[in-house]
Amino acid sequence: MDNRDDQHLSPEEIDLLVNGLAPDQSADQVSGIDDQNAEKITAQPAQFPPFEQNDEVKQIERSKLELLYDVPLQFTVELGRTEKTLKEILDLGPGAIIELEKSAGEPLGILVNGKLVAKGEVIVIDENYGIRIKGILNAEERLNNINS
Repeated sequence: MDNRDDQHLSPEEIDLLVNGLAPDQSADQVSGIDDQNAEKITAQPAQFPPFEQNDEVKQIERSKLELLYDVPLQFTVELGRTEKTLKEILDLGPGAIIELEKSAGEPLGILVNGKLVAKGEVIVIDENYGIRIKGILNAEERLNNINS
């Protein structure tokens, strides 16, 4: 190829270069190439082996997680919410009823460190209250709750 540092290429020359032709070669000259002799390239999707952890890797991951077992988390069950004015709160007394936004039978919010992670329901066993977890929020649902 010629040294063209001091020259500018015309649009036609650029087009020829992009199409793999030398600037002194025309498309008509190249069109005589036998298509049967041209190498055909076929593309196939990449195939990856399944990602499987061996027992040693699983044990290492488990031991890393065990380091966090004693980290305290705040676990909260939310029956419902409501807004009241200061006067309404000061007027509350024994026997007062506070109406919540949730209706009876609606799932309760289960929060860990203030973030909603699951839904549940109240159960009573031998006069003790408990919560039965009905469902864990998936990653997308948790992200939507954080952003809202």
